[in-house]
Amino acid sequence: MTTKKPDLEDKELVKRRIYEATKYIPLERLYLSPQCGFASCEIGNKLNGRTTMG
Repeated sequence: MTTKKPDLEDKELVKRRIYEATKYIPLERLYLSPQCGFASCEIGNKLNGRTTMG
């Protein structure tokens, strides 16, 4: 999950990636932690009110 792109990640893709991770880490130890949303450069992310509010 990322705030670097305004597009919402596909729900099924996220679920598949979580399932793939369970090959290495038990599900009860996995957590989703999206990026904080702060820009990683001076220019920042090109987002507007519509994309930030979902």
